Amino acid sequence: MPEIKKLKNGITLILAPNSAIATVSLLIMVGIGSRDESEEIAGISHFLEHMFFDGTTKRPKSADISREVDAFGADFNAFTAEEVTGFYITSASEHLKKTVDVFSDMLTNSKFEDNEIKKEKSVIFEEIKMYEDMPGSYVQHIFNQAIYGSNPLGRDVAGTIQAVGEMNREKIINFKNSYYFGENVVIVISGNFSDFSSDDLEKIIGESFNFPQSGKIKNRSNKFSQEKLKFQVKNTSQTNLLVGFHAPAIFSPDWLATKLLAIILGGNMSSRMFLEIREKQGLAYSVRTSYDGRSDIGDISTSAGVANDKAELALKAILSEYEKIRSDVSVAEVKKAKSYLIGQAKISFEDSRNVAQFLATWQIYSERVITTDDYYRMIQNVKIEDVVAAAKKYLQADKVTVAAIGPKTVISKINNFFSQEK
Repeated sequence: MPEIKKLKNGITLILAPNSAIATVSLLIMVGIGSRDESEEIAGISHFLEHMFFDGTTKRPKSADISREVDAFGADFNAFTAEEVTGFYITSASEHLKKTVDVFSDMLTNSKFEDNEIKKEKSVIFEEIKMYEDMPGSYVQHIFNQAIYGSNPLGRDVAGTIQAVGEMNREKIINFKNSYYFGENVVIVISGNFSDFSSDDLEKIIGESFNFPQSGKIKNRSNKFSQEKLKFQVKNTSQTNLLVGFHAPAIFSPDWLATKLLAIILGGNMSSRMFLEIREKQGLAYSVRTSYDGRSDIGDISTSAGVANDKAELALKAILSEYEKIRSDVSVAEVKKAKSYLIGQAKISFEDSRNVAQFLATWQIYSERVITTDDYYRMIQNVKIEDVVAAAKKYLQADKVTVAAIGPKTVISKINNFFSQEK
């Protein structure tokens, strides 16, 4: 069982030892993300994540940070999501103290210099533009806008060009001081740290990550407006579709049943969507269904890139599979989906960083941690009745949202199709 320690400044420290491997991962997860931003500072969580890599008082330039980490062969990066921001570094076990020193320096002593802020704006502008030029990825943004409406969940994590352009040092430091505080931070050390006792690590982390104990309370909106169809007309060589529904929150009673439902529908190469839409009808190269959960809501959706002249047919096929599964789920399918989910989890947990993220996510969203064996048991305990109930509850045809990017003629056909449906 992972060991949980509450540090004096409110940080939750989770220790997950595994002496059978030669690596150790340090993960810092902060309970703040794009959902917590106003329109005026949209993208600031992501911007701040970038800025932490741009120089500290001890390591003045980004090159000083990367050069030092590269010297001991570590893998390090960060990510920003709607409700969390994470920073991780994986190294050979003997370098744990170095990784703590580097990341604590970055997160507590970054300089946020004006010239680096100016440079980072240009970098993020290009990042935003890059995804806008990738229809297969950007259709997710169109879908989020449609299914979450004006809620910040419907906004791109990277923010808007206007808001990013107006970022300045004062805004960045105020945001950091407001939300990077001990009670909002979970730190996980996972892997081989046998050279240290848990008391040693508690002392090292407590002294290194000297965040204040408390900060600003988040004010998250739980109001959502949903559109049935949202599209972007673009002269593409194929049409990108994303079709889905609101789904349960992460770790809520229905979440595992919905994850299994997504696997049965389109989670692998023997799933219903894949066999029907790719193998039988040849309508798409890639088709996949996934579940994504947040603190109070989630979504289940199917993505597909299809030939322009097959877009309407593919959309009908996707909707048909959603409708079929509401009344037709077999025991064999649920059993296979469980085996697949457990198998994929076991592969993932071979990596100490994935174990760390698993534990941090449970702590952030449920204020508890479970073992990987607990997780496998939870999956096995899902009944076919639970999966059927989830399908009937969430996959109602009149609550579907469709996002599409494609040529005007294709979008017109899809629009006409939904007009006729009404």
